[in-house]
Amino acid sequence: MASVNKDKFDCPLRDGFVVLKKDIASLPLNRPIRDLVELQGSIQELNRCTNCRSAKAQYACNKCENEYFCLACYETVHAPPVMHKHQRLSSDQKSSETIPCIAHPKKPLEYWCLICSTFICVDCLLFQHEDHSYVLFDDVIQGLKIKINIDLQSIESSLKYKINQAEILLNAIDNNSKLSRQKMTETMAEMRRIIDEHEKDMLQKILNTEKEQKKRLENYKMPLMNELQRLNIRKVSFAMLSSIRNHTKLLEAKQGFDDYVNETNETLKSLQTPTVTEYFLEGINKFPSLKEKILQCGRYVEVPLYRNLQLEEFITDNRRNQELDLKFRDLTDSDMMIVADVLRQNTALTELYIANNQIGQQGAQHIAEALKTNKVLIVLSLNGNEIGQQGAQYIAEALKTNKTLITLGLTENQIGQQGAQYIAEALKANKTLIKLGLTENQIGQQGVQHITEALKTNKSTIINR
Repeated sequence: MASVNKDKFDCPLRDGFVVLKKDIASLPLNRPIRDLVELQGSIQELNRCTNCRSAKAQYACNKCENEYFCLACYETVHAPPVMHKHQRLSSDQKSSETIPCIAHPKKPLEYWCLICSTFICVDCLLFQHEDHSYVLFDDVIQGLKIKINIDLQSIESSLKYKINQAEILLNAIDNNSKLSRQKMTETMAEMRRIIDEHEKDMLQKILNTEKEQKKRLENYKMPLMNELQRLNIRKVSFAMLSSIRNHTKLLEAKQGFDDYVNETNETLKSLQTPTVTEYFLEGINKFPSLKEKILQCGRYVEVPLYRNLQLEEFITDNRRNQELDLKFRDLTDSDMMIVADVLRQNTALTELYIANNQIGQQGAQHIAEALKTNKVLIVLSLNGNEIGQQGAQYIAEALKTNKTLITLGLTENQIGQQGAQYIAEALKANKTLIKLGLTENQIGQQGVQHITEALKTNKSTIINR
């Protein structure tokens, strides 16, 4: 593979990380993969012909114990007339290989001693283990297969739940980030719009005030400039009269000068100096404090992890008790994460009462996932909550694998017809639940029918509906 990939591997777990061919030997051993490869090799070896040890075994014989043959070897071994009475079987038809007893080699191991936890033969049972309880070898193997399968399913369920929770959190992060960016962008845009409009409005008001006051002053100034021009003409006329020696001309012009002075004084009296409107920009000096308030708008603040100290303290105080009563405490879905951890870790708790709280479908999911691995709880009361049909589905999935719960209360949970169907399917697989409360759940006639059908195969559960 290294040669195909130009003497290097791209690590599947670390983006951009390359392992060179010369460094492959330095990588840590992957023990699970190694064990899987060795197991595959041993299975292939077991499936080989016991005669030639090379070809794949296809057949067995009803007389030849622990022997499996390829076609060629079977015909060769069974060619003599004495072997003609042997019946050829497919390798799948042959019963499991017998294992001889160490103490009695001629006897196969057929039993499991429950006292000594060991395999024994019939002679061991009659002599060394005569007073011991025992079960058949095949029953032990079958029970072991069932247990391992259940344990693996439980781990798979927990892994899928945690992966799903991680996906939910990743999606929540994406959604929260997107929503926060959108809110921030919209808020800042609105703030800029308000500031821009306010700036535009204020600048326009300042400009209008400027134009209006200038116009009044220009109107006031214009007649003054005209009077100044008339004054200059009179000054020139006076200068000319003063420069000649004919004083008669100056006396003749006296009346005209007097009339001009009187008229001009009257004009000046009538011209009132316009007032200038004074104003100031109120609040503009508050910008430094306003700046701080703006920076507080949309400030990034991390929300601390959810804690319910009162609940945690109560659980700690009762950690050795077999019963945990959490009824009427206004507990929420978030609180169920704390309770679910108790179900996973506390091996003494056998009865849990979380009725009449505010538990929804998410809280039911937390409890259900814990039930899949819990091996001691026998009583669970969820009455008077709001888990709904989705919450009922989560609980139903847990009932399919849980082997200890005896009493389950789901009264007043709005599970509806669909929720009843989920529970009914679980009852077909669950053989340990004895008492189930389903009253006041609006399951309808169809829901009743689902439960009734399930009880035809489940004879142990009593339903309060």
